[in-house]
Amino acid sequence: MTAPQWASALFGAVFALWGLAAFIRLRTSRLRAVMALIVGAFLLYAGFRPAIIEWMGPDSDALRLRWIVALLSVATLTATLEAIRVSRMRERNALFWIAVSLGLLAGSLFPPLAAGARRLTGMSFEAIVVAGLTAFVFFLLFRLCIEISDLRAKLAELTRALALAEEKLRRLSAAKTDGQRSARPSDPPA
Repeated sequence: MTAPQWASALFGAVFALWGLAAFIRLRTSRLRAVMALIVGAFLLYAGFRPAIIEWMGPDSDALRLRWIVALLSVATLTATLEAIRVSRMRERNALFWIAVSLGLLAGSLFPPLAAGARRLTGMSFEAIVVAGLTAFVFFLLFRLCIEISDLRAKLAELTRALALAEEKLRRLSAAKTDGQRSARPSDPPA
């Protein structure tokens, strides 16, 4: 076995053992544990049977980039699904992350899709990934700017409502204090 095969097998074993231990120990993080177990098992298998990698094409920098994009896509997809599960992300926002993750995963694991994208755009896979991620970041920033503007408008509205409520409370408490003073019997003359 070569050094990269040993490294793949070692990382695969670590991921698989961590995933298995987390699956048994932590019942709340089972999705992450299962994904780590799958990635670890695949890396372990790829370490001992490197022919599994060759079905995607000859070894090259582009193939390595495709594997890295695939692993990052799986990690992003797992994190998104976990955030939805523990109610830290709304489904409306998560749909975009899931779509991008699945698109990158499909493009990196299925060479015909990547070849079709290359023919359609006239760019290499690397350039398509960079352009796609740049578009994703710009779209995400645009959505965040819209949400920040909406939140500022809501904050201004809440601030006005709070100021009106405080003024009303001040007037009511002043009226109550004035009413109590006038209702007191006057002191007898001395």
